Amino acid sequence: MKRLLISTIIAFSLSVALVQGQAFPYRLSTGVFSFIKFVKNGLAAGPATAPNNVINIANETASTVGTVAEWSPGLLFTGSGWDTDDAVARTVHAYFTLRPVTGATVSSQLQLMMESSPFSGTYLDAFVFTNTGSITLKSGLNAATAGNIGFSSSSILNAQSNGDINFRNNAGTGFTSLSIVNDIIFNASTPTIGSGFGGAGVAIAGNSSAFQVTVGAGGAASGVVNFGTSFTNTPHCIASDRTTANLMRTSSAATNTITITGTMVAADVLDVICMGHWQ
Repeated sequence: MKRLLISTIIAFSLSVALVQGQAFPYRLSTGVFSFIKFVKNGLAAGPATAPNNVINIANETASTVGTVAEWSPGLLFTGSGWDTDDAVARTVHAYFTLRPVTGATVSSQLQLMMESSPFSGTYLDAFVFTNTGSITLKSGLNAATAGNIGFSSSSILNAQSNGDINFRNNAGTGFTSLSIVNDIIFNASTPTIGSGFGGAGVAIAGNSSAFQVTVGAGGAASGVVNFGTSFTNTPHCIASDRTTANLMRTSSAATNTITITGTMVAADVLDVICMGHWQ
């Protein structure tokens, strides 16, 4: 292997063309680099079984029962910021490192370690990315105004500039529910008339959590609505008549249906709201 020794600190550019499988031909003992470029051509994709690495940052010491994790060397970033209070430059650091996680099954996680203020040499794991694909943040996740947080091809969480939060369906199919702890709270499925509500001319519009029933020509004393998708737990429902002062109530409810009772006059419009709950 060629050895390039630099006895004084200088700034220069180094460009190296690599042939696949060829080792880096220089060992640098001292120096300040303004630019380093590694070239490795002819790569159509990064195969899962043979990474197209051009730099290998390795700790080749095997772990032992006494030292159960041998972390990789870190990739250190250094910068400087002006402290306006003390009128002095402050050097800041951050580094990426690979941490082995010992156990019955060994795993790994890539960690971004940020130097904690006031930059005393103490580092916090600000960002952790595990080999199973999960991400942990030390403090929080901030998206730009009107930006999105997406979940593959299913849902999008979107925040507007006025503070409104939108849940959007991105799956190309109808949005059906909003759940907490796997229990449906808001049910967006389409409800249907089960029975009653005056027969001919009865109509229903809305979703299973907020819908309107138009009473049929015969009038009625009760009616049954079936939810398009069952709630996880029996929902809490309220009903009112927006056309007259007649009282309405939910006389019975289940996860998949509700019965509304009251004096229903032909063409009355009934408002119904049903919300689920978690246990």
